[in-house]
Parts: sequence; C-alpha cells; structure tokens
Amino acid sequence: MPRSCVVCQTPTKKTCTGCSRIAYCSKPCQKKDWITHILQCDKPGREVTTADRLAGIIYNTSEYRDQQTIADWGFHLVRNREDEQSLTEVYYNVIRIIRVKPQTLHQWRIEGRLHAELVAAFRGAGRADSDATFVWLRRHPEVFVPQTERSNHLLRSNELAVALRKAWVYIGGSEKMCLHAMSAEVKTWPSTKNLCLTFYVVVLNGCRPPIETTEVWVKFGFCAFPEYENGIRLSLLYPLLLRTCTFDEFCEAFATSSLIALMDKKGFKDLRAIMPEEFATVLSQSPNRISCVWALKAFVLVPLEEPLPPGVLPFGFSNCKDSAEMKNLARFYVRVFNEWKVPPLELERAAAKDRIFDHLLKLPAVKISNAEKRFLKRVLETQNQLKWGGKLPPCTTYQT
Repeated sequence: MPRSCVVCQTPTKKTCTGCSRIAYCSKPCQKKDWITHILQCDKPGREVTTADRLAGIIYNTSEYRDQQTIADWGFHLVRNREDEQSLTEVYYNVIRIIRVKPQTLHQWRIEGRLHAELVAAFRGAGRADSDATFVWLRRHPEVFVPQTERSNHLLRSNELAVALRKAWVYIGGSEKMCLHAMSAEVKTWPSTKNLCLTFYVVVLNGCRPPIETTEVWVKFGFCAFPEYENGIRLSLLYPLLLRTCTFDEFCEAFATSSLIALMDKKGFKDLRAIMPEEFATVLSQSPNRISCVWALKAFVLVPLEEPLPPGVLPFGFSNCKDSAEMKNLARFYVRVFNEWKVPPLELERAAAKDRIFDHLLKLPAVKISNAEKRFLKRVLETQNQLKWGGKLPPCTTYQT
C-alpha cells in the first residue's frame, strides 16, 4: 500500500534503504530530510557526530542534549540564558539559513577553526556587522575554541603568587613566609613532591590542568579522558581526596604509584570506579613508567614543537621526511583520538606489534582517502618489535 513521502506528501512505495521506516518519493526528497533523519536511521552509512545531533536540536527534531554535544559546541561555557539563546541563534543561522552542512561543522570543530569559519560564513552570507547575532559571535570567541584551549590557565603571572600561597598554607606551610623563601624551600624537595605542589595549586584554585601543562595532565590521569570531557569527573574526585589526606600522604602515594590505593583507602572507591579504565592504568604507571601513547596523545593535541619527544617515535614520526609530514601524521592521530575514539592503550598494543596501519584500517569508523593510505602505509612501517621485543618502553619524557 502506497505511503506518503514525508517531504512532499507524494504517494510512494519507496522508503529509506537504511531503515525502511520513512517514506521518500525520490533521492532529492530523501537528501532534503537527511539532516534530521540521520539521527533515527538504523544504518546511516557513516558515523553520527555531535554536529548531526546539534542540527537535530536546531531543526527541533531532538530535545535531548547529551553531555558530549553540550561540551563540543560550547553550551556549557555560556554564562546565562540570554547567551545560551544567542549561541543557539548562531547555530540556527549557520545551519538553517546559511546552510552549512553538519559534516562541515564537524570538520571545522575537530580542526580547531570553528570560530574563524563561523565568522567567515556570516560575512560570506552578507551579514551586517551590526547584526545582533553576528555581534555576539564576534565578541565570544572563547565559546568556540577547541577543548585543548579552553582550560583555565590559572598560572598567569598576576595570579601565581596568590594561588601558590593558597596551596602553601593548605599543605601546612607558614602564611608569613615570603615567596622567595617559599621558592627556595621547594627547590630542595624531590621532583615528585614538587610536582604534587604544582598539582595542588591547580586543584585548590578550582581548575583542571590544561593539556599544555603536559606533565601534570599526564601523570595525574587527565590524559585518560576524552578530549571533550577534559577530566570533568576528576574535578570532583581530586578535591575530595585532597581534603581527606595530608600532603605528605598524597606525595608518598604519588611517588610510589599508589594513588588508586589512597583513593580507595579514603572511601572514594565507588567514585574512582566510574572513571575510564585507562585512568587506573595511568596512575599505576605514574610517575616513572608512563606508556608512550600518552606522550603521543599530548603531543598531537597541542601545537607541534621541536624536537620530537622520544615517546612519539614508535608511532611513525621517525619515518617522516620533513615537518610537513610530521604535521600530517599528527593531524591523523588527532582524528584517531578525537573523531574515531580509538582507545589509546589499544593503539599502543598495535604499535608494539608494528600493526598500527592494519589495525586502524580494520576499524569501521576509520575512513581515509587512497592518498592518505599510501602516506600512512609508508610512515607507519615501524620496527618496534625488532627494537623492543613486542613491548614499548616507558616514555622517558615524563620520568622524574
């Protein structure tokens, strides 16, 4: 029995080939409806991203705002309902009026150029500089920056003294000690204790370590979380732990790779158990046996710097001919972690067996061009089994 096309109401027997639930009379009609139907289709043919879910919200086909969509598109960063409405208006304009596709938005976001491209899209559409939504967009670039840049950079020079003194008093130091004397004493401490003080400074001032503070970000387990989350769950666990243990207890646990045991001892086993599995693995290795893959993740999620950290060499960078190839490989790994969400330790096991290329190409989510395949097949031809016998060594970059 004929059904009506959901777009133009023409009688038809044709349906979506992915789910057979929705009737379309033609490909143009299906294409017109696809921006919203992809969220309900059983076999959409590609990964459904948070950009697709954002489009569903804008088209009023989805009221559900999952945590990842909120984080990816800046809704958790606006200060009030008026700003939330303005942010929604930005996306309404760019998706429904300017007609930017969700796939394009997704690419802009993961490549770290969302704000610049949104501004360019508004200008390209002829929006006047006085347009209220356009004004709000230009005034709030912080809402659209990549997660790796959103961290509260606490340790600015004008705030460091206050933050350090707060942590110093918290751990039992004299409130009257001057900063010069404080700094002189800290220099006599073991490197692990020194790093713990830096961590206290960050946590006690309500922040999470930005990825740019790589050693803290890795050694205290924030690297184990997806980029969009940036260790939000840890912002509850660590302050509780710091309130229930002494500074010396914390330093000893950190230096002996026993922070997990300390958390459990202090009654936070259930809270700790909801963290990613890799979190416990990182803390069991920290501070001196950190897996190389965490060096790789930190390296590719921040701007490339020279020289290369030793920890990234087993992942193909030693086979790159020049800096341009290194940047291409780094961008590929950004997609591995952020877009395809490959578990880091799974990637490291593949690297240890010289099977990065074969392993990633077998994953359904990984879609790359033939040119990329040729490049990756060459640079990912590693010799890790020959060098290290099937198990990568700890990353010396983070040994203290």
